[in-house]
Amino acid sequence: MNGMDVARALRDDGFSGGIIFTTSSTAHAMDSYNVDALYYLQKPYDHKDFTNAINRCSSIFTEAAKTYTVSIRGKDTALPLKDILFFETGRHVTLVHTLTDTFSFTRVLTEVREDLKDCPTFLAVGRSYLVNRLYGAGFCVYDYTALKSNANGSASYLTAGFDSTVLDEYADFSISKKFAITRPSGSALTVATYKYTIFGTSDPQKKLYLDGVEVERTGESGLFAVTVDTYKKGKTYTFTQGDSVRSVTINRGTASGGSGKTSRLSSIAPAASLSALPGKTFTITCIGPSGGAVYASVAGKSVTLSQVAAADTGVPAKFKAEIVLPDDKFVDGEVVSLGNISYTLVYNGETKNYKSAGEVFAIGSGAKLAIRANCNMAGIEPEPSVTGNFTATLRTGCADYVIGEEDNFYELAMGGYIKKEHSTPVVGNGDIKNSITRVDSETGENYELLRLSCTSLPAFRGEIDGKKLRLTLYNTDFSEFGFIDREAELFYIVNPIDNGDGSITVVVLAKHTLWGWDIQTNEETGEFTVVLKKQPVHSDDLSKPLSGITVAVCAGHGGPDPGALSPAGDYGVNEAEINLANTMAIAESLERLGAKIVLLVSDGSKLDTYGRTDPAREAFVDVYICCHANSIAENADANLWCGTEVYYHYDQSAEFSQKLVDYISAATRRDNEGSKQDYYSVTRLTLCPAVMLEVGFISNPAEVESLISKTDIQKTALAVTKAVLEITDN
Repeated sequence: MNGMDVARALRDDGFSGGIIFTTSSTAHAMDSYNVDALYYLQKPYDHKDFTNAINRCSSIFTEAAKTYTVSIRGKDTALPLKDILFFETGRHVTLVHTLTDTFSFTRVLTEVREDLKDCPTFLAVGRSYLVNRLYGAGFCVYDYTALKSNANGSASYLTAGFDSTVLDEYADFSISKKFAITRPSGSALTVATYKYTIFGTSDPQKKLYLDGVEVERTGESGLFAVTVDTYKKGKTYTFTQGDSVRSVTINRGTASGGSGKTSRLSSIAPAASLSALPGKTFTITCIGPSGGAVYASVAGKSVTLSQVAAADTGVPAKFKAEIVLPDDKFVDGEVVSLGNISYTLVYNGETKNYKSAGEVFAIGSGAKLAIRANCNMAGIEPEPSVTGNFTATLRTGCADYVIGEEDNFYELAMGGYIKKEHSTPVVGNGDIKNSITRVDSETGENYELLRLSCTSLPAFRGEIDGKKLRLTLYNTDFSEFGFIDREAELFYIVNPIDNGDGSITVVVLAKHTLWGWDIQTNEETGEFTVVLKKQPVHSDDLSKPLSGITVAVCAGHGGPDPGALSPAGDYGVNEAEINLANTMAIAESLERLGAKIVLLVSDGSKLDTYGRTDPAREAFVDVYICCHANSIAENADANLWCGTEVYYHYDQSAEFSQKLVDYISAATRRDNEGSKQDYYSVTRLTLCPAVMLEVGFISNPAEVESLISKTDIQKTALAVTKAVLEITDN
């Protein structure tokens, strides 16, 4: 008889205690679920592993021993929590359904929720139910009225709320009760602001004092945030708890975190491309230590940079020089790359070498400067001074002619300005004239593609209006395009229009309202692909209504980037960990309803903007959600900043954003700080509704307790699920 046989025999004999398997193989791990095993220890295991297993069993049995007292027929009755299936709102009473019976008692459901708010197995489902996740196999709807009025919604929401399998792995957070000042990390700090917030951890069972005055801690974990005045002469602030004393000195002056001096170069120009014209002067600059000697060279031309203003030795100072390149560096009618600028710093007996991030381009006489977008989020802005009001977003390889320059921007012939860092000048004769040589279409599961084979990828603008997409392609000849009158499953195309200015407009007419659109480019093949998104449709399967719908869920920060720190600093959770916990819980909840999940999380490296959006675009997702937690600067009172915000960019995402902030704040009881339009890169998808969640303020001592609560993380996931269900229900 093996271990599994023994476990089955125990259960058959009525044994209800905990069973822990110890084995060298995981071959029968799934079988352990059939005998309700509480833990599965794989050999070799150590004392810590064994202790964790015992502690888990102990916590489960402790939870199972808890009761909830209700008044039934005038008599107080203690109901074991483990025997309660769910609570629901009745007519003037609340009904409690147990394994054996149903009782009514005169207490409103909101009060029951408050009583059980710290019990992680109970989850609110809408306003009418409080469900015990221990009995969440499959899906069920107990209220016929709810089922009749919204069968899909009731069944789906209950299914999504059943017991999570990811929270123990990704949301196992704790906060240190050790008395410590976590920020600033040292015993002294110099800041440039008139206020500074000191953060720390403490024992919540003991009083905390600052200079003899009791500190009011807003949460229950002992975290604290105290905003103090700063003085030029400095002031020492002393915290005490019991016999322990912690002090920190805050000075007001030049923000330091160090000595206020430097021994290296920074802000090296050019940060992006720099255009040089024959016989014309251009200026280069950098920041270096006052008293140092700075030299630069490009294309064989060397210069010495001068310090702009006198300063104490070692203090960061600006250096600059003017350069005129010799005529032999220019080629008539062509643009030539001269490479990066090399810098040398000689200071304090040391010599250090640097290179500029941007290259210098020599624009020959008669040459026409053109640029290509070097990323998939190259925004076009109406004016350099207007940030975030994008009139277009170019994809990698899309080209246009430059008609002017202003600081860090190129002015384009299509109208508007592109940041130099998002573009690369075209070398050679600068010919970017495009001809369309072939047109193909392709139908996918939730999209249709219109592929244009191009001789040069064009700059473009597009706008969607219900069933119509108007797409303008610049520097494009449509003579090879031909007249197209083909009908696909979703759309048909009208004849392209010659605008008479070197651009064409293609109007795509759809049979149904378009969910979104996108442009994908391939520099190697010259393919310019128009993506048209179908509206998502719910499945008829009540338990899997999101089958066929794809959702991208992204965890902000991650890898080497922790994001914002909580008041616990190194003694507690960081933003990246909270983001990941929310991401995994949301993904699990949606996946249970049949959604295909595109998970965008760090593999240990830092995800850049394009790593967070390109995989979603390539998967033609129907919804995009990026998870973050908010924070506030250290010169603000962190206790006063709280609540949930949701950001979007395009109007197509506004409704989704509003639902999310309403549902998350209601579910978690955090302040509703509103749905806000902004220009974060992760919200600038035209393919589908795209939002960035700021679920709460990690810098707030009280709110961070909610942010790390497994119950509130699950509530957040359910709120997001509800919003996704509603916006995709067409």
